[in-house]
Amino acid sequence: YEFSTPGLINDVRDVDRTSIWRGGVGIGIPIFDGFNAKGQIREAKAPEGQVGHTLRRQELDVIVDVEEAIQLASQANERIHVTTDALAVAGEDLKFSEETYNLGSGTVIELIDAQVALTRARSEYVSALADFRYALANLRRARGERF
Repeated sequence: YEFSTPGLINDVRDVDRTSIWRGGVGIGIPIFDGFNAKGQIREAKAPEGQVGHTLRRQELDVIVDVEEAIQLASQANERIHVTTDALAVAGEDLKFSEETYNLGSGTVIELIDAQVALTRARSEYVSALADFRYALANLRRARGERF
């Protein structure tokens, strides 16, 4: 708005009919925004792309976790087979050492060594069983199973 008068105003009573009052309203509409809208659209879509990449990375992490858990379970299973064989051999060795000792051709040291070997074989077998159980639990966790 605008107000003008032909002379100086000392008092409000000086405003008379010769004074001019003007008013107006204006609207600004941008016709060209310098491709700002396209930039804003791309900026708004960027988090969506980031979420997609994050989701894919997490999927790949789960796949790797499952494959590692399968490998560990397979290795633990193989270790059970190896320790079972070692346990059988240690048991046979102990029997042989006991027989040779009882016949007088073996020494106490050979007998004790065979007993120690059997104890170690049992310990390794139990350790292999525990590792296998742990690997199975880890595999279930990697697959998202409840247990």
